[in-house]
Amino acid sequence: MCEELISKRLTKNGLKFNHYEFYNVNRSSLNCLKKYKAIPANDYGKYSKREPDGLLVDRRNLKDIKVIVVIEHKQPDKFKIKKDVKSAIEQCNDLCQELGAKIGLITDSNKYVWINPNCPDKKNNYIDRTSKRERSYSIIVNDDNSHFSHNFYLNEDDNNKPSNKQTEDTLATLKSVDKILKVISSTNSKLIKSKVTDPTSLARQIWQDVWAASGAQPEKCLYTFVELFIFKYLSDLEILTVDDKGNNINFQHVLKLPSDVAFKNYFTNVRPYLKKMFPENPEDNTTIINGTVLSPNVPEHSQVFHSILKKFDKFGELKNIDPDFKTKLFEQFMKESISKKNWGQFFTPRTIVDSIIEMSDIDKLPEGSKICDPACCVGGFILQPIKVKENGLDFYYKIDKKKVVSKFKFIGYDKGFEKEEQLTIILAKANMLIYLSDLLKDAPSLSVSFAQLFTDTFKLINT
Repeated sequence: MCEELISKRLTKNGLKFNHYEFYNVNRSSLNCLKKYKAIPANDYGKYSKREPDGLLVDRRNLKDIKVIVVIEHKQPDKFKIKKDVKSAIEQCNDLCQELGAKIGLITDSNKYVWINPNCPDKKNNYIDRTSKRERSYSIIVNDDNSHFSHNFYLNEDDNNKPSNKQTEDTLATLKSVDKILKVISSTNSKLIKSKVTDPTSLARQIWQDVWAASGAQPEKCLYTFVELFIFKYLSDLEILTVDDKGNNINFQHVLKLPSDVAFKNYFTNVRPYLKKMFPENPEDNTTIINGTVLSPNVPEHSQVFHSILKKFDKFGELKNIDPDFKTKLFEQFMKESISKKNWGQFFTPRTIVDSIIEMSDIDKLPEGSKICDPACCVGGFILQPIKVKENGLDFYYKIDKKKVVSKFKFIGYDKGFEKEEQLTIILAKANMLIYLSDLLKDAPSLSVSFAQLFTDTFKLINT
């Protein structure tokens, strides 16, 4: 029986805090939690009767439930000596890894230890007593290597429901969780400030490789770069893992394949799935995956493709992209284009875009207001409010009823002269993907809804 979930009225959902749900439990087994769809519907084997002390879960997509934090509570007298602390951490880590959780938290309500169950540390290797599996974890630390020890507090009222007015402690807890999620990975548990990445130099290297192999016009070479950039970007964000057939389609998997196999694998598995994730607009045939001038049937192209993947890998993670990157990319490539005389494009400097947005009262407009940029280029005026205004991404966009929705009706138009000259809209859509990546990371199964939002926002006008 699952009396605790019933008595605490947690059978339909957990206590809601922003887009998370909190299960403050300690007598509900994984089987019970699975029954009421609080956790993924997996076979937990020997762990099916284990009872976590608390869970923070993202249930916005019931087909892809994500356990964010597993909480292990200990009595103060059982959390004093190193041996007891180590044992408690391992108990928590066992459940984290069984549930696929992002974070583990061990506490006696005075001391807080946050762990990353997905980043192994040789110092913390151990054998799980229940499954006899070898496991590991790392301690989450600040940028000065001190342990991150922020408390975990979610305010509830007397009816076991979230308080209508969230306390400062609750807001700080949610902010801590989001901060951790943005920084930690399978290779990092240090809360260092993310470095802004500008891949413009990488783009130029890759464009030269593609041009040398194909002889195509610069704008067509740019299609190839944008497509492979999205492939690496979504892989780094852990959005691109396996396809709907169970094939491994992550960047690192393709990179490790032999050069004569990698490109065919990409064309056979990865590319069709990306196009399925982000279908094109039937009106102008634009999406973020628009074609590559390289062919997997040309041996030289397979070698070039593999060398491009190596350059992406050497460059490093593409998680925090410089907002000016897309504009600089477009300008530089179009200066190389033999068709540049047809474009007539002029770019508003980023400082002016930001100043205009800062002075505007866009965030004070009533919900549903229409905001249009008749010459949007790569979407600066449409997207930059997310970065410039203090209210941020969650104010302008959210996941609602299994789709992504916008507070305002943003529309950006731009022109194209020939069939191939669709780059501004393509880059605007890729730009929007980057700006909304935190939302997409939380709900990757809703990529088609994101693609529809890109299409509804940016329109190509042929003249």
